[in-house]
Amino acid sequence: MRSGSPRRSGHLKNAALTGALYLNNPGFPSDHALFEMFLTLAVWYVTRRRLLTVALLVMTVLVCLGRVAALVHTPLDVAGGVAVALLGAVWYVPHHKNSGAD
Repeated sequence: MRSGSPRRSGHLKNAALTGALYLNNPGFPSDHALFEMFLTLAVWYVTRRRLLTVALLVMTVLVCLGRVAALVHTPLDVAGGVAVALLGAVWYVPHHKNSGAD
């Protein structure tokens, strides 16, 4: 598709109207991406079932792509949500093991 095609410019125009193109939009980080990644990591940590974890990871990727495709978030918003979930997991695991809690 050419860069100046009507469809592409209309797509960017809609993104600008929703505020998804700007870094100061209120969508950072994406709550949907954060929650989906949290669920995937939590299920993996508790069950260690590979097939279930892969299925949830695919769902997470689809939700993240959908949020960007719907112009609700920028890729940075989605990456921020995933990063926050990963950071939480990295913090949780050592603290959970040191506390002796089950």
